[in-house]
Amino acid sequence: MNLLLITYNLLLSILITLKFKNYNFKNFLLLCIIQYFLSYLLFIKSNSIYIIYIYSTLISILIFLSIYDIKYKLVPPKIHILLIFIGIINIFFNYYNFSSYLYGAFIISIPLYLISVIKPNSFGGGDIKLYFSCGFILGYKLILSSFIVTIISSAIYCIIILIFKNKNLKSQIPFVPFISIGIFTSMLYCDKIIKFLLFY
Repeated sequence: MNLLLITYNLLLSILITLKFKNYNFKNFLLLCIIQYFLSYLLFIKSNSIYIIYIYSTLISILIFLSIYDIKYKLVPPKIHILLIFIGIINIFFNYYNFSSYLYGAFIISIPLYLISVIKPNSFGGGDIKLYFSCGFILGYKLILSSFIVTIISSAIYCIIILIFKNKNLKSQIPFVPFISIGIFTSMLYCDKIIKFLLFY
């Protein structure tokens, strides 16, 4: 990783930490480690430094949203404006992939919205909007594979809760951390996930 990218990730970690009232050096250090680790994996996998900056920014936002969702069971509405703005910047430099980003915005968010209409409280409005805005940044292929990972990881978590903690699932489970896990994983292994799903 070059010095500029390291500095950029440090600034992102500082911004995330300062967004919370009860922050301390221990939390900041943990966020730095997570941020640097994920960005380093992207640095190894990606040939485009531009994509690394876009994805590193998205990683920071998702880390913040995951913590926020765990603490408050809520996704701040204004964050979607920021994500859409990042998506527009991305399209500006990758206009030839515009259709992919447009499909990505709707391919998961629309079905989830319809499910939530048919069965209220099945998915939160913030989660649906997050899929819309992240799909707009990532494109249909990556957001679709991330959704598969999200469903699998959240299902495993629910099974563990039921078996080992003897709890029911009536209480609200924060979904953003699982969305984040899905997106992080797909950033690195999107093609392998797609191939696995298509059995080749």
